[in-house]
Amino acid sequence: MEQDIVLIKLDSAFALLAEADIYQTKNILDMATAAEVYAKRQKLSEENILRATSIKIEALRQLGNMLKETPKATGGTAQRTRYELSTELDPPTLAELGLDKKTSKLAQDIAS
Repeated sequence: MEQDIVLIKLDSAFALLAEADIYQTKNILDMATAAEVYAKRQKLSEENILRATSIKIEALRQLGNMLKETPKATGGTAQRTRYELSTELDPPTLAELGLDKKTSKLAQDIAS
């Protein structure tokens, strides 16, 4: 029964990934990583482990493609931030996306 629930959740993650934006893709990546670890620790079937891994890889590939298309954050300057009213239009940083440089590089390498 528990394996069935894991499979259903993983199947829905694949469907969600097709329409996800960059933030949702990151959340699906996190969920797939957690599901992979959970499946291994609970010694679930190889099918569950492979499905979680495949979602994780697909999410990384999609995230890498999105990161390649996203303009790079410039970081700005203190003076510009102080005197300009609107800095919301700046592209998000990796930290704002919840990513580290290693994950960003891995995702972009997989996408290439």
